[in-house]
Amino acid sequence: MKEKGCYPTVVSYTAYMKILFDYKRVKEAVEVYKELLRSGCSPNCHTYTVLMAHLIESGKTEEALGLFSRMKDTGVEPDKATCNILVEKCSKAGATNAVIQVLSFMKESKLVLRYPVFLEAHEALKKAGESDRLLRQVNPHILMQDTGGGEIIDSMQAAQDINRVI
Repeated sequence: MKEKGCYPTVVSYTAYMKILFDYKRVKEAVEVYKELLRSGCSPNCHTYTVLMAHLIESGKTEEALGLFSRMKDTGVEPDKATCNILVEKCSKAGATNAVIQVLSFMKESKLVLRYPVFLEAHEALKKAGESDRLLRQVNPHILMQDTGGGEIIDSMQAAQDINRVI
């Protein structure tokens, strides 16, 4: 490929790393990341997301949070997709301290969770006996309805239901 003047980009390196991580070929994925850096490419938001997701799935949540900080320090701002992936993975891993850290960033950055991720985080926080106050502050568009079963409803659906009754 290089012989023909075509060089990999951060996008192609990241896609290749993701595939390697998905197939549990961690050493090769790390080598691809090192090659990305040697080539002069800078990791982008998606690159960091792929790395952090792998770390969390490997039980290395603290390392993932360190990378989250380093990402911001290098000027790469985590986006909504990154935060949703991190909250989802940390929730599934039961890493509620990490969930709270990412939610704090989301609150500052005015980012919101996708509804399924909200539900996942809510369950993880509830299971750990943690408050869901920050979760609700990050996602004011989702209301908690006290029906005895602790149901969660989307405020858009609630508004539609109210309009039908009126």
